[in-house]
Amino acid sequence: MPDTDTRLSFSEEFARFLSERDRQSLRDLLKHRHGEYNFLDFKEAWPDQTDLAKHALGFANSGHGCIVVGIAEDDSDSSLKINGLAALKDKTDIKQGIEKYLPSTVHFEIHDFEYEDSDYVALKGKKFQVFLVAHNPAVIPILCKTDGKGIHKNRIYVRKNNSTTEADHDTLQELLQTRIRAVAPSNAEGDLTNHLDQLKALYGALDKQEWMMSHGIVGLGRSGFGGSGLPSYNAPIMAFIRDKEQDHRGPDQALTRRRS
Repeated sequence: MPDTDTRLSFSEEFARFLSERDRQSLRDLLKHRHGEYNFLDFKEAWPDQTDLAKHALGFANSGHGCIVVGIAEDDSDSSLKINGLAALKDKTDIKQGIEKYLPSTVHFEIHDFEYEDSDYVALKGKKFQVFLVAHNPAVIPILCKTDGKGIHKNRIYVRKNNSTTEADHDTLQELLQTRIRAVAPSNAEGDLTNHLDQLKALYGALDKQEWMMSHGIVGLGRSGFGGSGLPSYNAPIMAFIRDKEQDHRGPDQALTRRRS
């Protein structure tokens, strides 16, 4: 396995390829590749439909990834045989073959690469295709839609030890925690915005003259009553405001307030 420094460097190369998706970034990815990675796989030819669908689910659940087709990987030492493809496969056929297994939350792309010439001699005159799968932590875990050869409906597949496998209990818990972390900030922000809007509306409903009187700017009325001795218009609104402010105070702050 690669050391930490090499892993970080190669991860940056992979990130650049995901961003640019051009011939140069693929060349660099292949030239600088060391060891095995969960987010990157190589196939000499396109896998059959069910295997490809399983890999797509694994990448989607595990943090994105890709398969470079046209390159054989030696199992004994993980070295690459850059053979290329005799012909590029029709993208529509690939998509139609796997979409029945994948929920709509799985997003993938297929890119063609041809090298008529290259300073990396191993690529010269060869063709490749790359299968890219995106990752959205807010929708995981993603389940398989239907049964097929070697793939099963409602099963969760992940990338682990550089291969695609079914998720075990611990891995499923990790996926759920990842999803919670992904969606919690947006929910909290939405709750706060809604809370502030409600407070704004309540403060806007206050009778300004009575508020000024109660704060000594005009004159003072009895607690809970306006200056005329009639029941205060602001009193119930202020009660609502205090409740809203108390509701949004964190547990520690609320506990401190009760003890003071």
